[in-house]
Amino acid sequence: EAAETVQAWRAFASAAHALRDAVGIEGEKCAEPGCKTCQPTQFQFVPKGVVMPPPPPKDEPTPEERRNAQAFAKKATCAAGLGLGGLLLKRGRRGEACDALATALKADEACGEAWTLRAAAFAEMGEDGSILEIVELHLRKAAQLSPDDDELQAQHAVAACRAAVLGTAVEPVSSGGTLAERARRASTLLDDGAALMREGLYKTAHSRYLSAVALLDGLPGPRAKAAADEARLNAAGCLLQLPGDHDVASLCDALPSTRALLRRAAARERSGDYAAALADLREARL
Repeated sequence: EAAETVQAWRAFASAAHALRDAVGIEGEKCAEPGCKTCQPTQFQFVPKGVVMPPPPPKDEPTPEERRNAQAFAKKATCAAGLGLGGLLLKRGRRGEACDALATALKADEACGEAWTLRAAAFAEMGEDGSILEIVELHLRKAAQLSPDDDELQAQHAVAACRAAVLGTAVEPVSSGGTLAERARRASTLLDDGAALMREGLYKTAHSRYLSAVALLDGLPGPRAKAAADEARLNAAGCLLQLPGDHDVASLCDALPSTRALLRRAAARERSGDYAAALADLREARL
């Protein structure tokens, strides 16, 4: 908390996850010493007439100590995700903030602050009304979990969010600015697309990826080209999740990768062009 750097919070998050992996999740196992399911007996061949020495004593924690360690690991994981998500949101990295806050909510669904911060992160992406539903869901969940917020406050928060999201005009992504500024805008759009895609908002994620492609295509260097190709693949993946036929082939035609062939094959199979889909699958296997 004193460092206030993304690197420090990421280190804390890694340590918390390692601790949770080590002690397990509360309720994952019964923790009974004689349970053969959670603690199966290891088979060991012993020749006839040979007496094996007794195994060394194990310094195993008591069930209460294990429960305390699991509770601490859960609290640390939630705190790490909450702190990292809040700092990333302050830095304008809203897509990464959504992922970090999702980790906090996975550890503790009753963390109202994580729901509130995640609503704010999605609201900052709100250039159209498609994000409103998920922002509203997060705000209502936060209001339910916060004893200081009554239903009236929740309604006011949702109404304010609705007005802010729906009242924001959709502006085209500017291609101006320095190379560094355009690269930062493209990175933000890529993070937004990833976060929206994970939430199932495929249409909005698709538009973010295409906006990122428009910026990345104007940047020099192999890294920008690789990022643009990846964005096209993700945009194609979004279209495959939407009902109906979409122009997936135009996004995949120029991409020399197996993933592009597989996604184009899926689109062609959906449209009934089975011969072309089979040809793509055969090429992907080579």
